Amino acid sequence: MSTDAQRRIACCLDGVLRADEDFARVRIVIDPGTGWPACPMATEVLDAGSWSLYLPEDDPEFVQLTVTPREVDPQNHDAADRWMAYYGRPKYARFAVLEVQTYKRLDEAYGGDEVRVVHPFRKGEGAILKDLAARTDDLRRACEAVTKLAHPEVRAVGVDPFGIDVRVGLGVMRLEFPAPAFDADQARERVGGVLA
Repeated sequence: MSTDAQRRIACCLDGVLRADEDFARVRIVIDPGTGWPACPMATEVLDAGSWSLYLPEDDPEFVQLTVTPREVDPQNHDAADRWMAYYGRPKYARFAVLEVQTYKRLDEAYGGDEVRVVHPFRKGEGAILKDLAARTDDLRRACEAVTKLAHPEVRAVGVDPFGIDVRVGLGVMRLEFPAPAFDADQARERVGGVLA
């Protein structure tokens, strides 16, 4: 297992998905159940024969993931609910979890299971988000310290072992933890540090 590789995947919310020879920008979330990236997809993308996901979309040292989309019911799946909390109503009605086969970045290479972003405090995430909702001013200051921009509206939409995802206006930004959190107590401690 590579914690650095897991962090790189968890921290990238935007990427480029290649389906056969076509490329499309995608916004992703990490499915809390499987630990894989997930996003809405067009029918022709799901019907392709090969797929790669490039994260982040604008970094020369990007991560390349060889993936296989597994379609899920967007009406009854945690990843689809999470995606809508992050980004709002999707453009496409179909939704897929992207099962990772390989991870490549520069001279690093891993099998998919080595980079799965496991969520050890998944059941405690809701309580942490509720705590963050009560600290909106602190959350706003933390976001503004990173972006150097004013954010009148902020809302924490996700917390994982590597950081906090915050909806700011029409987008989502990341507040990273200095070290991974392996349980809910560590996550609360890391959140406190980020908001201090």
